Amino acid sequence: MLGAYYFDEKVKSDQSFDQASNRTLILSDLDTRSFAAFGQATYSLTDHFRLTGGLRYTSDNKKQDTLVRSRPFVGFVPGVFPLVPIILDIPTVAQTDSTTNRVTWKAGIELDAGPRSLLYASVSTGYKS
Repeated sequence: MLGAYYFDEKVKSDQSFDQASNRTLILSDLDTRSFAAFGQATYSLTDHFRLTGGLRYTSDNKKQDTLVRSRPFVGFVPGVFPLVPIILDIPTVAQTDSTTNRVTWKAGIELDAGPRSLLYASVSTGYKS
């Protein structure tokens, strides 16, 4: 068996949090692209005993741009009436560009123990980007 996999996702997130005298605004864009090619084969050593092996190559890329604006209340302008609040504007910019390439594998054995019985064992690796 041979195959390929492709994934492309764009997520835009705009969030605003108002907590009494504090406000936070988060603007975030996340782009994710993933490509994989894989293969798996089963070879019969006898009519009742088989070996299975497989490989998968995966390439993942994630890019994220985030702007966070914190706007806390820090007090009042002194000597001014009526009271005038002081609100700071604290911007934070975060950018990430990450690419991960991995090869994962699978191995297994199968034994036909009887006409209606199969014994097998399988082990495989994997990862989450």
